[in-house]
Amino acid sequence: MITKLSEHKNIDLSKPITLIATDGTVEVEADLPHIATITPADTVKFAQEMTEADFESLKKSEHFMKYFNIVFKGEIKLTASLAKYESMGIQHVIGMIVLIAKAIAEEKTPYLKHPESYLHPKFQAQLADMVIAFNPGNIREKNQIQNL
Repeated sequence: MITKLSEHKNIDLSKPITLIATDGTVEVEADLPHIATITPADTVKFAQEMTEADFESLKKSEHFMKYFNIVFKGEIKLTASLAKYESMGIQHVIGMIVLIAKAIAEEKTPYLKHPESYLHPKFQAQLADMVIAFNPGNIREKNQIQNL
């Protein structure tokens, strides 16, 4: 539901991708059972709680690296230290990729709140390409998501 100045408007979230851009005066609520809300705090916490084994497993996943490289275009070499301790932007992207994949695997619609947080503007623009790549129409096999 979108609320602005006491107005309520329902939006259809059944489309493959729903993008809501606001100017800060709009409050968006997505508290529905088929919606998985993903916040920057969720993504960073997820990455910070990863074990070394979790991290190594993700690095070996061709699907995870595909999405990671869409955002960073090969400009950032993913290391455990960088991902765990040095960059909230990288932590945010790692968590976002895994939590989006988890939502899709659970047949929920991912709702990204402030996906641009912690990212340099250059990478913010490329983040949209990653979200588009997650479009269910672009995923040939559900196994791609479940095997992240």
